[in-house]
Amino acid sequence: MKKLLIILMLVPLASFGQNNNTNVTVKSGEESIVSKALDNNQKMRDRKATNYLGDGIYEIFRIGGGTAKKNKEDFMMMELTADANQLVILKGAKSFKIVYKDFDKMIRLQRSATLNVKIQLLDDKGNPKLEKNEAKENAKKQLIELKGYLDLGIITQEEFNKKAESLKKILLGN
Repeated sequence: MKKLLIILMLVPLASFGQNNNTNVTVKSGEESIVSKALDNNQKMRDRKATNYLGDGIYEIFRIGGGTAKKNKEDFMMMELTADANQLVILKGAKSFKIVYKDFDKMIRLQRSATLNVKIQLLDDKGNPKLEKNEAKENAKKQLIELKGYLDLGIITQEEFNKKAESLKKILLGN
């Protein structure tokens, strides 16, 4: 009974003696996680990459779009289209067509929106606009293939000459 009485007397003292407000401030010179995420997003924003993949196809990759933009995809696509038009001018093409598009929205503070688009540059006839070395390699392959068809009797000498004429111009740079 004495033990029970002692316990009953100590329990209220123990509960009143605790301070439930715990404030911990750690200053180690490092930024908070939220601050780091915001900084990383800012660094990632407006990053650009354009790579040539072959066959007149360029991959254009963009990160960003701005957090205040309601429709990031449209905003990013507008900027990308302007860059694609600059590429058309730079490479001497007539136009371009989109052959692949992938858009991924920003999710909270974890990462920025990304837009990955593959475009194919086209010449005035609607054919892929190839890089010079690539065009020569393709012409060489086609000419060798045509010669094989001629040797097998699949095409006539006339047909070979007609097709080979334009390929020779590409190979010889005329």
